[in-house]
Amino acid sequence: MRIFADVTFLEVFLARGRVALTAPLAVGSAADVSLITTADLTVERVVAYPLRSPWVTPEAVRKQKRVFV
Repeated sequence: MRIFADVTFLEVFLARGRVALTAPLAVGSAADVSLITTADLTVERVVAYPLRSPWVTPEAVRKQKRVFV
């Protein structure tokens, strides 16, 4: 299970991406995250990575290397 969350959307991927769920999400940057289940479950590993803002300036876009396919 892979879960991606930011302040606007929640995306969940199961079965190596064969099943996907996207839902609107309205939280702040200091929100807590919990894993809750109604069945017995053993979590082997949880990894959290902070995401940088997707918003960039027009100058940053102009500085990017051009890639033409």
